[in-house]
This record gives sequence, structure tokens and C-alpha cells, in this order.
Amino acid sequence: MDDEQDKKNLKKCFKDMIEAIHETIEQLRPTEQQLQASTIDIHSFTLDKSEDTAIDLLKVKLMEMLNNYVRRLSGICRNYLFKFLQQYDYDENMRNFTSSFNMDTLDPFARDLEAALASIDAFAAAYKGSKDPVLEFLNKYPTLKDKPGLYGTTLLYSAARNNHEVLVRYLIESAQCAINAQNQQQLEDVLQTHVESTYKQINPSSGSTALHGACYNGHLKIVQYLIKRGADYFIRNQIQETPIMNGQRHGNIREFFEKFLILGYSTTAKTLPEKPISERPENNTFDCIWEYKSVSNPQWSQFSDDESKELSEALIISPDEEMQRTIYLGVPPNTFSVSIVDFVRSGINRDPNNQRAWVRCRGSSIFNYDCYARWQIMLLKHTGIQTASPASWNITDIPAVYDSKFQVQLNCWYNCTNKINARLDDAINYRRKQMNMELQFLKDDFDFDLQEFTLQNSDKTVSGCIRWIPKLIANDERYRNKIHEIDNYQNLSHVQPIPLTTKRLREVSKMSPTKPSTKLDDDFKEEDENDEDLTPRTFLNGNVDEDSLDETNKEYIELFNIYIEDKKKLLIDQCILGDLTTIKAELEKQTDSFIKDKPLITEIEPLKYQTLEKFIEQNITHQRNHYEKKPSPKAVSVLDTFIKQLKEDFKTNQKFTGLHAKHFALDLLDKVNQNTVTTISTSTGSGKSTLLPALLAAEGYDKIIVTQPRRLPCTLICQRVNETMTSVKDPFSEKLAGWAVSGAERNPRAKILYVTDGLLKERLLYDENFITHNTQLNKSIIFFIDEVHERSVNIDHCLALLARMLSINPALKSKMKIIISSATLDSSVPDLFRKIKQVSLTEFVMPQMGTIHPITKYSRKNENILNIVQELYQKRRRHDQILCFVSSVKDVNECCSLLKTITGGVIIAYPLIQSQQASTQKEYIENGSVFFSTTVAETSLTFPQLRYVIDTGMINIPVYDPESKRTVLQEDRAAESTIKQRLGRLGRTQPGEYYSLYDFEVEEKKYPTPQICQSDLTNIEFALRKSPLKQGLHHMKQFFPDSPPNKTIDQTVKTLRLLGILKAAPSEDFTKHGEALAKLPDFGSLAMSKCILSALQNNSCGRDLIYLSSILSVLNTSALLKSIPEHLKSSDGDFMTLFNVMREILLVKQSVPDNQFNLQYVCQVKGLSAIHHILRQALRRYVSLERSFNSLVEYRAQSQITSGDWPSIAKSLLAGYYENVFISLKEIYGRNHHYVQYDSTEQNIVVLDSQSTLA
Repeated sequence: MDDEQDKKNLKKCFKDMIEAIHETIEQLRPTEQQLQASTIDIHSFTLDKSEDTAIDLLKVKLMEMLNNYVRRLSGICRNYLFKFLQQYDYDENMRNFTSSFNMDTLDPFARDLEAALASIDAFAAAYKGSKDPVLEFLNKYPTLKDKPGLYGTTLLYSAARNNHEVLVRYLIESAQCAINAQNQQQLEDVLQTHVESTYKQINPSSGSTALHGACYNGHLKIVQYLIKRGADYFIRNQIQETPIMNGQRHGNIREFFEKFLILGYSTTAKTLPEKPISERPENNTFDCIWEYKSVSNPQWSQFSDDESKELSEALIISPDEEMQRTIYLGVPPNTFSVSIVDFVRSGINRDPNNQRAWVRCRGSSIFNYDCYARWQIMLLKHTGIQTASPASWNITDIPAVYDSKFQVQLNCWYNCTNKINARLDDAINYRRKQMNMELQFLKDDFDFDLQEFTLQNSDKTVSGCIRWIPKLIANDERYRNKIHEIDNYQNLSHVQPIPLTTKRLREVSKMSPTKPSTKLDDDFKEEDENDEDLTPRTFLNGNVDEDSLDETNKEYIELFNIYIEDKKKLLIDQCILGDLTTIKAELEKQTDSFIKDKPLITEIEPLKYQTLEKFIEQNITHQRNHYEKKPSPKAVSVLDTFIKQLKEDFKTNQKFTGLHAKHFALDLLDKVNQNTVTTISTSTGSGKSTLLPALLAAEGYDKIIVTQPRRLPCTLICQRVNETMTSVKDPFSEKLAGWAVSGAERNPRAKILYVTDGLLKERLLYDENFITHNTQLNKSIIFFIDEVHERSVNIDHCLALLARMLSINPALKSKMKIIISSATLDSSVPDLFRKIKQVSLTEFVMPQMGTIHPITKYSRKNENILNIVQELYQKRRRHDQILCFVSSVKDVNECCSLLKTITGGVIIAYPLIQSQQASTQKEYIENGSVFFSTTVAETSLTFPQLRYVIDTGMINIPVYDPESKRTVLQEDRAAESTIKQRLGRLGRTQPGEYYSLYDFEVEEKKYPTPQICQSDLTNIEFALRKSPLKQGLHHMKQFFPDSPPNKTIDQTVKTLRLLGILKAAPSEDFTKHGEALAKLPDFGSLAMSKCILSALQNNSCGRDLIYLSSILSVLNTSALLKSIPEHLKSSDGDFMTLFNVMREILLVKQSVPDNQFNLQYVCQVKGLSAIHHILRQALRRYVSLERSFNSLVEYRAQSQITSGDWPSIAKSLLAGYYENVFISLKEIYGRNHHYVQYDSTEQNIVVLDSQSTLA
């Protein structure tokens, strides 16, 4: 087919799809308030059947269109269409969309189609060098600036390969295109894990960058420009070619690289390098020049070849060797020594005054010795220094920040800052001869010659030399499993120094306790929490016979069908008359009668006894035949007596009776049916979160929305419900339950939907049409608010918003019902709904269920928890597990470490904390015996053989002080509801013992203090005011079960005025700054919103801050920073390290087709497996934010600008966190890693986190 005709058909396809989507959007057009809140993803599911129907019709219409157009497309255009549709789950083989649309996806879908349509002409314009069409395109659709177009190439590549210098400069300097963005390629290619024989089609441009294109076509000026702007000349395309390789066929390009790159020190390579030094293969040769310089001689002199060899060999140290700190060289009478620690040569004949000299090795420390470098600078000339000071053998640190007392001297070494060190390391790694860098302490830019190890400024008034000394770490026994850096110039008499090598760093990184999964699935679309199993392991081999159970189930269903068919025949007259009410009531009555006369439990009980007999036969009777020594008659008699007692106990003991729907008796369902609000108080394990929603679905309610406090329970409980409630007749039928959390969902149209309370809060707050008089329902919607005893801010928000909804619109009680479920319920919650007119409330207290196994309580007031752990460890049986509850993550880690030290490694305790991967927690629980945990183990985790719980009875609570404007963690006693949750972990799989270490009476504090009464309300107040409510907490406080104090609310409003967000009193309106903030997506923090706005408006680093906000919003521990590979760590600190990680992942994602991107595989190859679970959530968050900014015309382009510049990013962060500035005390008091808060009335001193990349 003609290429132009093909493109016309593709354009027509896009236009028709856009038109169809816009028609549906107009049909379902939200109100103006909703349009203003469109940057918040809240429409992931709907309660209105008409909306579902309209979207389903759209889906069918789009599939019909695609089937029609696909037949008319060929080659490139067809592939481009399919690749585009992959992001919306289109299966090109089945020719259908495998997931449903919703109102959150329709607008982005239409915009993406419009962008794809416009890209066809824009990318052609870039190929021809036409700047204006490209500029217009990028103003409208900046998200495509680094992504491949129709022919798989980026805009920058197209311009560079065709020598369009003006357009190249515009794309980099104005449009801020990523200079190393690659053309489309396969995932294996971008990760360089391909197997050459697997290539189906070799395309030289696949994976190429703009520099590849310019080098291949010999465009020298563009090559020089791109490299000056930071282009990577070692990056590889699909066929493993670097830009250097592409350019070697052009003499001018080859000559440029020969002059630009270091080809050797002691030897000169005949060919251009193919890799940076860090990727070199191991070698046994040295390429360096050892030199020395005395104080009186400005020139460096070379050591002899033999001396150089000895010095080099001294830096190659085996793991079992000690470092030879001093090397003795020369022949008497001219002997001398060289310190390998600080690179100093003694005087001749060891006379310190006889030509003592400095030493350096000109060459790469990594290439030659695999060791990291600590760089130093010496100034030999400075016209600004009037009097030359004598040479100093003392080493001085270059100040990291401005120091008015610092004075420059000649002829002494200065230790470089981390930033200068990193820049020099990077330049040496990339084999650059020259680099330019600003030295702030000299207030000038300097040219560094890395071939000669010299530096000078542009007017040559200041010059000097550079060198590196080996970065040392302690190699003592206590430091063998970690990196402990030491100062080369400290007293080393009590420490064993050794150079820090890349090999040692890799070995230590592998010792991380976090073991990544080897399963390679597409985690970007799936929750690996789904792999969790709620069912406890039993270690028994005699499970219930599934065939017998299935047969019994089928027989029971058959009996019911026969019974109900007979009863239906009696209702023929009512059917004819259309009396549906009588028919429904009679069928319900007959169903209840059948269940009462023939309960299912009586059919199943015999199977339990058969299973016990089978277990005894398999595990006891048959085992006798395999004993080497036959049991005595007495032993057999004792065993038979025991078995007889066990069988009798199994039949008569109530605890062995199966749990079933009797807990939720018909009167509970009747109460729900007859009242608007129902409160349920019930114990853990009663089935309130699993069985009750299923019974409500069977009652015919349109949708049951069940909230959970965290993401993990949503997915786990949903999985459990679907596993236990699958239709026997059709196991592949539509699942009963689905889940939705921020940024992810599965089966959101299910009858039962498990959501986080935060997601429901956002929906209730921002979507006024969530449920209205016009919502089409068969019966009503149930809002099931679970785990209310936690009294989190989100839970109280949900209760308040539902109460407000019923207060201002009582007629909605016909459309909705509310169930409030809790282990223990504070009276303030039901009282909130009792005072609402025309709303009926009922309370249901479920009888406390006994545990399957007995629990014995022991009081050990104020005893040491580690002593009790050791005591129980001695008496436990082999598989018994011990769970300890402490107040903080710090206590968790300290207890695990101390226990190992105290017991000499005999007892290994495992930490269980919120920040871990679900797979890591599961692995620890399956293999461990002793655990220390915070609140995460109270509900979400199941222990297969838990026998002991030790409870300190304490928790850490964040409490906000409105006067000091600080939130601090305070240790407080746990409420009775929390103690019950911890106690409830026992008795599930075996008898348990509970050890309480607290000395307070549990009943004295029945409920925890609601978080909203002790939290910073600034974010909440701002969110309420920017929502369709347009009112803050002074209005909403009447709807909260426990409202925050008026004084705190007043202080919050005052803070918003001081921040320039609200106008001066008495006005309640936003300022222009406040209006700008209100338009942004929700970042969960007003401070972060201010950072983002500053980045967008003032600092040209919008995408940088969006990267950071995405990962910071899900990163709840700094412990994972240490596991990040060294090449991604930044000398500028943790923020830039996290930025590097996000950029690394997203660069891969944007250059491969959507259906190929596999985050877990990418993390495994990139060395990021330990933080894979964090990155999965961060990436979802980023995709959601990018979609939101794409709908904001004023910030669409700015949100795609990446600078990678730490000063710009730091300025943006200060816009929101200006009160969190801390000054190092190192220069003031010599205290490393200690900082004092800047501009604070109190002397708030903090210690740098040991996990920080700056530590």
C-alpha cells in the first residue's frame, strides 16, 4: 500500500475514535465543580448503571472501528496503532480491549489520540528541519518530546541525523528534550540482556540516540554540541554500537574523539574505547604514571619503571591480606619510603628534611586498582595571593558551603568536596581529557586537564595540579559486612585500613537482608501483594477430600433446586398478575425455610470426621509399619486411648464446629435493610470483611464498597472472597469482588469493591455526583466502613462526608446505606448519625467468638523484652513462633540487632515493618521463629505457627503542636482496641501464650485518640477549601465524630493566610497563589504542592520535582537508600539519588513498547530489586500525575521540563520546606553528621540518618 495513503487511513482512524470518545464524554459530562477537580483521579468506578452502559457501548463502537481500519492499514502504520493502544490494554490478537474504561480514562484517552494524530505530521517536520510545526506540537503535547514516533525515532534523533542544527538547539535548550533519549527498541536491548540469535529484525536506528545519528552521518558540529550538553558517547543501540563506533568511518569524527578522549597514560591505545572504565573487563595490566614532587620543585618527576610497579602492586590487595601501608624503595645510600595511605615520600635516607615529596598516580584508580578515589587539589599559582606562604603538609578540606574565614594557600593539598569528587570520577570514567567546572571556593571556572592532572582558570591567573589518594575503609572483623570509611590522615594504629574497591562494595550490597523475588511478571500492572495467602499453613497432610466436598456441595444444590422448583409452581398466578413483591417475599421465605430444615453444616460435618480418620490412618497407623523397632503393646494401647479421646473431643467440643453464616443471622441483614446506618461491633476473624459483604451482595444490593486502612488488605481480602465464593457451576464466571487503590485497580465493576479509605475519601470529597437522586440503582449502595477503631484521619473523613451527605440531602437514604464496623466502637461514632434527622440507626453487637485454641495470659510488668524472648526460645517447640510488639521501627531494628549480639547469633530475629515488600514479609514469616514488629503485624499478616506474643503495650503516635508547628513522634500506651488486635493474633493454629509487659490497666483507655485531633490540619483545611465544598473545618467540624479544637482550626487558617494562600481576614477566598496551588493535582502535602509550583513557575525543573514527589509519597523508610547501586548515588544527597533512580527507570520505559515493559525485570538488571516494590508504586503515581498535568493547559509544558540541576531542585524544595533547613555543625563544632535548624528560636539539633547517601 502507498505510504501516504496508509498515513491518511491512520489519521482517519484516530479522528473517528476521538469523535466517538468526545460524544460519550459529552453524554456523561460532569458538573463544573468536577471539571475543576479533574486533576484528581477519582472516577475509577461508578455507581450509576447508565454510565457503565454508555461506556460499554463506546467500547464496542471503538472495537468495531478498529476492526474496520486495521484491515486497511499495513506495516508501520498498523504497528504504530497497535503499540499506541497497548497502554489502554488492547489485545491485537484478540482484537479487543481487555479492561473496561471509566470516566478517569476517557479524557486522557482522547488527548492521547489527539497527540498521536498530531505526531504524524510533527515528526515528519522534525525530519525535514521545520521548526515551527515542531514547536507548535510540543506546546500542545510535551509528553511526546522524548518518545518515539511513527517510525520509531525521537524528534531529536530525526533533527540530529539530518544536520538540522537550529532545530537540535531548540529541542535541547528550549523544549528540554532528554539528550540521551533512545529510539524505540526491545526491552532486552535497552537493558543489554539480549541474545543476538533472538533478533527477528535488525534495525540500526533502534535504540539509537541523537548522537548516534549525528556521528553516523558525520555531522561534526552537532556531535560537538551534543557532547558539550552531556550526550553519552558509550550508550549502545540495538546492534550494540556506540556513537563512537558509528562515527569512525568519518575522518573528522574519528579525529575529534582521538583528541577528546584519553587513550592512555603509560601506553597509548591504537583504537578508540568502546566502554567507560567502570564497565571494563578485569585486566592484569597497569596504565598509569607514578610521580613525585618536592616542595621546592614545581615540576613532577616520574618514578622508575621498577618503582612504579612496586607501588602499583601495593594497591592490589587480596581479601585475606593486610594493606602494606608503607613501601620501601631505592638502593642504599639513596633509600626512601612511600606511604600508600596518604601518598607521601619520605626524605632521602629517611631524613624527613631531605627532599620529602608528595606522590601521585596519574591514571584511573578504578581501571588500575579497582579502588575508589579521594581527589585533592593543590594551587601552585594565584595572582591574588600577595605573599607566598610556606608549603604545608597538613591537608585542608574545601568548604562545602561559604566560609568567610577560609583563606586560600599555595603548596598545600585540599580535599575535594563530594560534588567535585563525583564530577572528577565521572570525567575519568568517561575517559575525558578536558572538563570545565566551577570551583566555588575560588569563585571561578576552571579547566581540568585529566591527561596531565592540572587545572587553570580561563585567564591563567590561577593554576595548580590534582591527584587522588585511595579511599580507605576499615577491614576489622566488626566491619567485614559493611562499609565504614576512614580518614587517610587520622591515627590508624587501631584500625586495619584497606582501599574501597568496587568488588567489596558489590559484596556488601549483596548482604542485604532483603531477598528479591526471581519471579519475572509484569508488576507494573499487577500487585505482588496478590500473591499473599490469607490461609494459615497447617503442616498437616490430611486435608478435607476436595472431591467429596465438591460432591456434597453439588448434592446440596440439587436438593435446593428441586425444592424451589416445586414452590415456584405455586406462584404461577402471581407471575401472571405481575405481583413481583409477593413472589420475591415468598421465594425468600421458602429459601430460609430450606436452610433452616437442611443446614449445609450438617451435610459437611460427616466429611470432617472422615478427614480425621484418614489423617490418623495416613500419619499414625501406616507409620507403625515403617518403624525399625516395633512399638510395645503398652505404647499402642496408650496411643489408641489418646486417639479415642481426640475423636470424642472433635465431635463434642464447640471450638471444632465450623464457622458459617449463623454469625450474621437474618436479623442483622434485616437491620441493614430497615435502617440507613448500622454499626457492628465484632471480634477479629468473625468474617465481617469477607462473608458479610458476600451475603449483602446475595441480598441484591447494587454495590458494596468496603474500605480498608491500607492497600495490602484490599487485595488480600478481595482474593480471599473470590477464592471462597467462586461459582461451583462456572469457576470462570465473573469474580464477585474487586479492589481499587490509588493508581491501580482490578475488576472495579464487581458487586463487592474493596477500596482504601483514602480513595473513598477523595471520591466523596471531590465528586458531588458520586451518588445523587438521578443515580440509577436496583436497590441501594452500601458504604461499609471497616476497622473504624483505628480512627485514622481518612476514616473520620469518610464518616464526616457521609454524615454531611445525609444531613444536607436526607432523601439519599433511599439510595445508600452505611455499615460501620469495628472491634470496639466509641459512642461518638453512632452519636454522629443519631442526630441526623430522618436517618435511622441500629447497633449490632456480635457475640464474642472464642478462638479455635485457648490463650493463656501472663503479666510480666516492666521486664526486659529480650530476656523474655530468650526464655521462651528455650522452651518452645521446633516450629513455634514468637511475635514481639514494640513502639517504633527504630526499636524493631535495635531489638533484632541486640538479640543477635547477645545470643552470639543463636537467635535470629526478623523485622516486620510497613515499608517492606509483601514477598519479603511472607518469606520471613515462613522461615523465621522470632519477629519484632510495629502495628503492621496487628492485622495484615498471618503466622502459621504463632505460639507466643510479647506486647510492650506501647505505640508511637505523630502528634502536631500548632504553636511550634512541629509534628513529633510521641510514645503512648496502646488503647484497648489495639491490645485486642495484638492478642487476637494467637489461638488460630495452636494454643497461645500472651505476655504483657505494660503496667497500666487496659480498660482505662478503650479507644485511641482520633488522629484528626492531634494532626497538622493545614493540608486538610486546604483540601476542603479547594474541593467543591469550598469550606473548611469550621464548617465540617459538625460532621466529625470528634472534631478538632477550635483553637487548632483557627491557627490552621492563620497559617494559610501567612503562607499567602488565603486572603487577609475577613475574606475566605484564595489569593492568586492559593488559586494556582488549588489547580494542581493532590500531592498529599501542601508543602510539596508549593515545591511543585515553584519548580513549574520559577526554576524550570517541573518534571524533576514530579519524579521526586512520586517516589517520596511512597517511600516511608530511608533504610532502602543503602541498597541503591553506587553509580546512581549522588554526591548532592538523597534527593538527587532518588531522582537518578526515577530517571533511570523512566528512560527505559519511554523507549520500549508498553506491553514489553517489565518493571521487575528492569529492576533486577539495574540492581534495584531491593526497592522494586517502592518503584512499582512510585511509577504508578508518576503516570497518574503525568496524566493529571496533561489536562492542565497552563502547566502542561512546564511539567515535562527536566533540568537535573540540584541548585534548581533545591530552590524548589525550599519553597515548601523552608522551615526544614539545617546547618552542619562540622565546621562550627567539629561534629560530623550533626545539624542545627536554621533561623529557629530553639536549638533543634538533629543527627543525619545513617542510611543517607551523605552519611
